Amino acid sequence: MLQLVAFITACCIVAIAHAKRGCETDNLENEKSIGRAGESGVYILSSSTYSHPERCLYVAPPKYTPAKGSPAEYKWGYMNATEIPDTATGTTEIPWAEKTGGVYEGENKSIIYSNFEHSSTTVRLKYYHERNCYVTVRSGGKYEDVTVKIVEMWQYTHIPGTEGNRNNTLCCSQKFQEVKARRGIANAYGNRHPICKVYPTVTYVYSVNETAPTVENKETE
Repeated sequence: MLQLVAFITACCIVAIAHAKRGCETDNLENEKSIGRAGESGVYILSSSTYSHPERCLYVAPPKYTPAKGSPAEYKWGYMNATEIPDTATGTTEIPWAEKTGGVYEGENKSIIYSNFEHSSTTVRLKYYHERNCYVTVRSGGKYEDVTVKIVEMWQYTHIPGTEGNRNNTLCCSQKFQEVKARRGIANAYGNRHPICKVYPTVTYVYSVNETAPTVENKETE
């Protein structure tokens, strides 16, 4: 009996150790944006402590790797819910609002996102698993209460209808809840909606003097 108890205890310890290793974050210091330049997919806002972000909000990796004081172009967008499908003409799809902005490396390992709609916001990474998901804390910008920092979870999608690897996004979900709880924030809001469906494919145009960045061909595990 004692041997059985010891065996079960050992198994539990090993399982906990594996779980902890499974949720270890990648190196936050190497990240200069949400997503790396050269990635083919977009990151979609899955959960946020902000009550009403743009519906189906997504952000694409930047055109180039951002640097301090040197913004890199990035594309982002959302489902334009202000436009109503025209059933008379047979148009039933709600159009995507596709936007651009600049992202650069800020002070103290921060990331600065700037665009016309949100002004300038500061993002700090709390957790990420490459090409799966990010957990961030955002502050500043044109939000209702700029004194409140917003906790967000972003999921990667490189194939229409897929959102990263489930095991690793579960780790992001756990970290999102932890960060939210540490900040004393009770509510969180999902930003997934049936109308989102397939997110846009984002591409950048490079001149003859520019070299498009590439990333290692790493599929989600």
